[in-house]
Amino acid sequence: MLLPLAPYALTLWAQRAGSGAHSLILDDLIFQPQTSAVVWRSISGLTNGAALTDDSSTGYSATSANYLESHSHQRLGGALEVAPGKISRLNFFMTTPDGMAPIDLCLSVAVKVRKRRRIL
Repeated sequence: MLLPLAPYALTLWAQRAGSGAHSLILDDLIFQPQTSAVVWRSISGLTNGAALTDDSSTGYSATSANYLESHSHQRLGGALEVAPGKISRLNFFMTTPDGMAPIDLCLSVAVKVRKRRRIL
């Protein structure tokens, strides 16, 4: 962002079917640039010990578990890019199949980068 956060206002809306008083608990809020972002939407979940592999340059995304490859997630977004000379950050946020994100939920991440080649 080129401007400081002070001039921005955040409005949070929630809706519930029942009447009466309700409360909303929010434990995670991340503001991040969206020029290069990807979301993997779960189709069948990721089993314990499985690996989700994503190749931004080809759009290939697959899950490997027990020597088998399957398609467990839908990839939404463009190619992830690391710009030379700029600070790059990778943020990962994972939820359980019921949409919860317990504090003890963990994942391992391996990032491999390849140089971009200019083709004329």
